[in-house]
Amino acid sequence: MTFLNIKNFVIYISGIAFLLPSGSFLFLLFILYNNITYKARVNFSSQKFYHSILIFLFFSPLVLLVGFITTFFMPFAEKQDIVIKFASFSLSDKLISAISIVLIAPIIEEFYFRKTLYNLLRENFNVFISIILSSLYFGVVHQNIYAFPTLFILGIVLSITIVLTRNWIYCVFCHSLFNVLMLLHIIFSHG
Repeated sequence: MTFLNIKNFVIYISGIAFLLPSGSFLFLLFILYNNITYKARVNFSSQKFYHSILIFLFFSPLVLLVGFITTFFMPFAEKQDIVIKFASFSLSDKLISAISIVLIAPIIEEFYFRKTLYNLLRENFNVFISIILSSLYFGVVHQNIYAFPTLFILGIVLSITIVLTRNWIYCVFCHSLFNVLMLLHIIFSHG
């Protein structure tokens, strides 16, 4: 299998689309267009679900520590727009944002970064390089230097989750849990 065939090219282009303002919408169209090729197999196992939560809980102190260190060493770095503006949102905007942050974003991002990109990289590189590259891109796509270190480490944790559970759906649960914690932090620290 050549590294740059049509399937890979489409995946790379869709990944670049994440960097555009409408990138999530373009990627959602890519998913819908390719739903037969990338049909999500959801073979749910409660044992793997618990393992994924344990993985997340085991590594969450590291993710939080990186976030704390980033805050300490980059106090003047600009936070993500959602963090800055969330307190001024109307109740309906807060609800829509919460649904997007906790449900929609984890599904779209984990489908791309863990199910698609990580597995594509895994076909061509070893596990370590695949984890690092997909996690770097996960951090870069969020386009925020302040959030990058935390998101890079989170990407590694989510990649470890897919390596150990062999199913991207468990990454969605962990990603959602992380986003819930971050949303609660935003709500309680910014009013």
